[in-house]
Amino acid sequence: EGDVLQSSIGQLYHAFTPLQLANYAATIANRGNRMKATLVHEVRDYSLKNVVDSHEPRVAFDIEAAPEHFETVVDGMVQASRPGGTASATFGWYPIDVASKTGTPETDALPNSTFIAFAPAINPQVAVAVVIEKGWHGYTGAPVAKDIFDAWFGFDAASQEPAVSSPESLPESEAAEELSSQSGEEAVPAIGR
Repeated sequence: EGDVLQSSIGQLYHAFTPLQLANYAATIANRGNRMKATLVHEVRDYSLKNVVDSHEPRVAFDIEAAPEHFETVVDGMVQASRPGGTASATFGWYPIDVASKTGTPETDALPNSTFIAFAPAINPQVAVAVVIEKGWHGYTGAPVAKDIFDAWFGFDAASQEPAVSSPESLPESEAAEELSSQSGEEAVPAIGR
């Protein structure tokens, strides 16, 4: 029974790769649709103008759970990023809602830092996993994730002004369309690229 409890909070004999952690975050963001993980979006020829091969997102597995269960988890992850949460020092006043979870796997030496997140919390576009060996606590990975989100959403790290409209300023149905029109990419209904 003790092993089950320890495992449920990530404190037993787990061996996850950063890619598996990012896919886990994306699965929560996609409300149970686990996408097939890939490392390459597309391959171009030497001119970089012609696409030789491209990856199409594919669902690997659907987790059968009631939608309210996912919403409870997402709400808890959003609260972790808001003032008072474990990632609030980095995301407490971020321009968009970030859903996150800090982790501090214990080792024989200093603890490691793990941090997973996706954003925006509503209509997610990107999932991130950060692992820092001997990083002390999970929240130390949050600034790394923030830099990734800043680059993805076009935020100026110094001013925190978005280069694209914040999805929270739009109705949910228009958020993906607005982000895709400003980035030149087609709206993707689920994280999987």
